[in-house]
Order: sequence, then structure tokens, then C-alpha cells
Amino acid sequence: MSDELRSERLDLMLFTADLVDAMISADETTLHAICGARFPGGIIPPLLGDHLEEQRDMLRANPESPAWYAWLAIDRERREAIGSAGGGTISGDTGRPLIGWAVYPMYERQGYGTEAAGAVLAWMLARPGTIAVRATVPVGHVASIRIAEKIGMQPIGTDVDPEAGPVIVFERAKP
Repeated sequence: MSDELRSERLDLMLFTADLVDAMISADETTLHAICGARFPGGIIPPLLGDHLEEQRDMLRANPESPAWYAWLAIDRERREAIGSAGGGTISGDTGRPLIGWAVYPMYERQGYGTEAAGAVLAWMLARPGTIAVRATVPVGHVASIRIAEKIGMQPIGTDVDPEAGPVIVFERAKP
């Protein structure tokens, strides 16, 4: 497995336990040493704050586990962290991993979310055993709905997320 993905403007770096530790401790010097990027939008990528310690512990226990992968999205030219994208399995269904994405507010509406999500989606679909990739998007979150549509995902139903409330379930099947 590659530790990096590339898209038109982004380098996506796989989270490691050390990277997550540096985020948790807000250690910008170590973060820069690990990924070569600055963090003007904030240290912890949006939507990950409550889950970083759990993710770090999972990475330390089993760094090669296919159950969860997260990628730090870095603007290649500016060398600035712009957000993250990643995915994981739910309830042991490794054939249909779930993808998510988020960018720091200062980078919204610039196509970064679509680009990062698209790169991670392509990586997930290329993995052996993947049947389809799903995303759950809060009802009314227009920007994320558009990203899901732009990366070729189709709505397949609705659900209720314990944290986000009602969500639209999107899916893209493996070609």
C-alpha cells in the first residue's frame, strides 16, 4: 500500500500514529517535520477532533489494518494542509467501506473537497475485495451532497447517524 496519493493539486499523506499524536498535542514543529506542510486552517482537520485518540490507538495496535485509513490533504504548491479524506469499514463489511471528507473552512468552495474525496474514492475502489464505496451525508449539507455527486456517487437511501442525524446514503459501485 502506498503511503501517499496524488491528485491534480494535492498530495494526500496517510495518517500515522506519530502524525495523529502531533495533531493531538498541537505540535506544529513535529507536524511540519512529518508532512512538510503548514497548518494555517487549524491543526486538527474538521470532523476528526473527537476521534483522533481512538484512531491513534488503532494505528498503534495494527498499523496495516484495512479497517480504517485517513489521509491528510496537502496543497502541493502552497505546502498547506487543507483537510482530510478517508474511509473505513462499518460492522465488518469490508466490501463496502464508507468514505468521508472535510476541509478547513478557509479552503471551502475551491474544489479541494471534491479532489481529495475523488482521489481516496479511486484508491478505495481499486482495493481488492471492494464491491462499492458508500458515503453518508447529512440531509441539507449541500456542499457535501455536491461532492458526492461530482465523484460519481448515487443516492441509494437514507439513514439516521447517531451524531449527524438524518443522512443520505450515497454509493459508487466498483466498475
